Amino acid sequence: MTLDLYYIFDILANCPEFNQRIIDGLKGFERKYPSWFARFIKGLKENFTDLTADGIFMVSSQRPSGAFSNLTDDQFKEFILGIFQQLIEEINTIHR
Repeated sequence: MTLDLYYIFDILANCPEFNQRIIDGLKGFERKYPSWFARFIKGLKENFTDLTADGIFMVSSQRPSGAFSNLTDDQFKEFILGIFQQLIEEINTIHR
């Protein structure tokens, strides 16, 4: 699961042109698989609540050498949190 989270983060952080397509795709998952979608949202919310949350550690521990080299470890964790909190906010607009 850790690698999956890093891949999600990497795409969201480096390919913003795909963000709307990702959100649109998640809309389809909500309709077809509502229980999966609810667990997905719950998992994101639980794992990306703050800088000490497990998701932040899972993503930051997979940081490839040289990736986001302009950020310190603490700045990178804040960046991860921001990326996933933005995703959660966008997903919440689907789920209302």
